[in-house]
Amino acid sequence: MGWLAVPVAILLGGVILVTEHVRKKRNGPFDFLFAVSGIYFMCFSVIPIYCAFLLPEELDSWSWILMNSFSSTSYFYASLCSLIGYLFIVAGYSACSRFRQGQADDMQRERPDKKELFPESRMFAASAVIACIGLISFVIYTSSIGGWSKLFEYAILLRSGTDFIESKWLFFKNLSTFIMVASLCFFALAKEAERSSIRSWSRLCFVLTFGLSMVLLFHKAGRMEMVSYLITFPLVNVVRNKAWNIKLIFGFGFFFVLIVLFGKQIFNYFIYPEGVGNQMSNIGSEAGNIISKVLLEFSFPYVTLANAIQTFPYENMYRFFVDIPLGVLHLVPSRLIPLNLPETVSELNTWMFQTKGTTPVDFVSFGYFNLGIAGVAILGFAFGGLLIFMERIFSANKNWFIVIYRVHWILYFAFRIMYSDPQMAYQSAFTYLIGLGLVLMFTNINRHRTAANNGWKMNLIH
Repeated sequence: MGWLAVPVAILLGGVILVTEHVRKKRNGPFDFLFAVSGIYFMCFSVIPIYCAFLLPEELDSWSWILMNSFSSTSYFYASLCSLIGYLFIVAGYSACSRFRQGQADDMQRERPDKKELFPESRMFAASAVIACIGLISFVIYTSSIGGWSKLFEYAILLRSGTDFIESKWLFFKNLSTFIMVASLCFFALAKEAERSSIRSWSRLCFVLTFGLSMVLLFHKAGRMEMVSYLITFPLVNVVRNKAWNIKLIFGFGFFFVLIVLFGKQIFNYFIYPEGVGNQMSNIGSEAGNIISKVLLEFSFPYVTLANAIQTFPYENMYRFFVDIPLGVLHLVPSRLIPLNLPETVSELNTWMFQTKGTTPVDFVSFGYFNLGIAGVAILGFAFGGLLIFMERIFSANKNWFIVIYRVHWILYFAFRIMYSDPQMAYQSAFTYLIGLGLVLMFTNINRHRTAANNGWKMNLIH
């Protein structure tokens, strides 16, 4: 029955395309559900067809995806499960979009002047505080691993989970991402500040925080994280103008292919400098496999889901969503406060496939890990509701700060389709939530009083 996975995947693709074509997009073409649908389409519609007809014989480091035959019934059920998951995401999105819609419309019509609610001097102060927290954390972390040169040498080694550094300060690596948060804020101020002094200082601070962010991203050696960060800035114009830019689409596509093909070799350059040249030679001799190499990067959700269907609840017990609260405890620095926590879903998935590094758990598989097909439905409906909630919180606006945060969260939730381990999700969101809170705290002085005096209706952001 494995071959039936293909028509189900085609049906899912059709459902996604029709949904995106017919639904009304209040905030322009690039919104939360669009981005989620795009990743979902790639992982659960394109990949099943690719695995059925185009999968190369030589997979090298990807050989683990052959653990289960693609002709097995588990892949048919995986396609059905992914179709159900998407239908419940859309159902949750649609159902929650009708909730208190009238108040949301009033809020859109009576939005106050952005300058009154986001004083640029206070925003700059908040951004500077965020940048200082990130910079101090980055310096402490860098010192704990042996200095600046080790940031480049240890990139791949530390990402792979190699535990060879004895330091209780390694958790400052996660806090260093405040630098990336600050770069978004300074970018917004550099674009929008009316006072030339703040605009000039913001440009300088953006250049500095952007450069440090690239160093940090290189050290973290995450290709998708780097892509997500870099694409945020040009996507701001798409959201503000509510229109696609063809040059941006092709430029991003070219960059994405490059980072997929050469990312690991670039991050590993300071240990194995010949890697980039060898990869170029391999690609030159196998030019026809470029598309295949790119598609392989999206294959693990489909493969993980099929394996989950075979192993839950027979070989592994359902997890009953315990990872959602436990994910918060995983944020506690284990070398400062040792906690005897159960393994995460990604650790379990890595163990099941016996792979090196970490094999992430995707959105649909995470639902199945927890309660089978019912878990997929529950998670999908809740996720759809969360998407429309975020759509309202960060609704379309010409304010650069709101827009750049909107783009960041759109990409964040889109990539949760591939990376849904709560521990990873919380870790990725932590500094951005704290950063947003600091900006709101700084700019909130007299904000509600001003709004009340003028009769404005406000939500959390505007």
